[in-house]
Formats: sequence, structure tokens, C-alpha cells
Amino acid sequence: VWRKRSGAAKSEEEFAALRTEFAVLIEAGIDGLRKEIAKDAYCPSEPPPRYKVGDISYTDITAFQDCPLKFYFRKVLSLPAPSGPQQSLGSVIHGVLEEAGQALKAGKTPSLDELVATFEARWRKGFIGDPDRKERLRLRGHDLLSRFLAMQTERSGAPIELERIFKFKIAPELGEQSPRLSGRIDRIDKVDGGLEVIDYKSG
Repeated sequence: VWRKRSGAAKSEEEFAALRTEFAVLIEAGIDGLRKEIAKDAYCPSEPPPRYKVGDISYTDITAFQDCPLKFYFRKVLSLPAPSGPQQSLGSVIHGVLEEAGQALKAGKTPSLDELVATFEARWRKGFIGDPDRKERLRLRGHDLLSRFLAMQTERSGAPIELERIFKFKIAPELGEQSPRLSGRIDRIDKVDGGLEVIDYKSG
């Protein structure tokens, strides 16, 4: 600031006057700063805000156990996680098995050809950069559907719920502040003597 103001002087006398004026302004500023500091009082800093956990899933818990930073990115910052080829297969298989479950609820058992046709229609919509890996996963998908039907023929129960969402408080004593464990049940079958919870795994 001083360089800018002093550069405007057109004579030695004007330069000296500007210097005196600028020195007075500096002293006034320092004096004012002293008064402000004298009036100030200690104020303890507030603790950093705590992240309030809302709904957490088994995947969230696993992410925290594996890498707390991964949990922070996923749950606190809500950064989208990239979907890999294996996740793509799992998503397609779950969709096909949900449709199969709907057929079973209606009293119809789908054939392997029907399941494979549904799988292929869904699989073509996905993108996997490596053609060889995509083909290997496609064949694995066929194998998973074949195994599903083989196990289904051995089952006596029938599905009564598909993709059932659940939520419950982990610490009810905290009231509305309690985090909730949430998830989705792939299938619930009615069997002799009760119910059976089924969780599909494509890995």
C-alpha cells in the first residue's frame, strides 16, 4: 500500500507529507488493534461436529472393519463406489432370481432355458471392458442358474417374500438418536415349522 501511495508523490515535499501521514495511520491502526486484543477474552473452541450415523448395513460394517477410510468415503462423504465385473454379475443374477421367485410364488417353476434367456437379456445391457472376462462371467452366470434350479428341486418350501427390506434400532435406549441396521432379505420361504431366510451369493 505504501509503495502505491508514495509512487503518486510529485515532489520531495509531498513525499515527506505522505510518509508522515502514513506513519500516523499505522500507529492508529496498531493502537486500535491493541484495544481490540485487550477487550478479547478466552473462548474455548467447540468440539468438531460428530457424524450422526443413520442407517448402516452389513456392507458398511464390513467396510469399516476392512478400512475406516473406506467407510468414511462411502458413508460420510457418500462417494459412489465403482462397480466391478463381479458386482455386475451379482446384480444381474439377483435380478433374474427375483423374477424366478415371483414365478415360484405364483406356483410355476421356471425352466433353465427361461432363466438363461432372462439372464442374457440383462447381461447384454452391461459393460465390461475385458471381453474374455465378460464371457467367463457370462458362463459362470449360466452355471449359477443351473445350480439354483438343482437346489430348488430339493426344496420343500415356497417363497412368501422377495427382496424384503428391514430396519431396526441397534440401541433402542437412545430413542431417535439410535443408528439403525438396515438391509434387504433376498427371499423368505415358508417351510414346515416356520420360515427360512435365504441370502443369494454369486461370489
